[in-house]
Amino acid sequence: MPRIARGETVGGIYHIINRGNMKMQVFDDAEDYEYFLELLEKGTKREKVGIHAYCLMPNHFHLLLVPKEEKSLVVHLKLVDKSSKV
Repeated sequence: MPRIARGETVGGIYHIINRGNMKMQVFDDAEDYEYFLELLEKGTKREKVGIHAYCLMPNHFHLLLVPKEEKSLVVHLKLVDKSSKV
């Protein structure tokens, strides 16, 4: 069951975490990490989201993101999710 949608505050810092199903690896090699970072960068420019920090691990990742416009965080995360296997 999905979580209840939360409000998004422009300029707020949001901790985003995503883990592979059953703790499976989501990044297999250096190319996977690079591709994900490219998606993240494209999304931040397109959807006006700042990256405060990130940590990529083999089976999950953490992001600290700052939306610069209303609803930009949700749109950014959908873009990254649609374009990656994560």
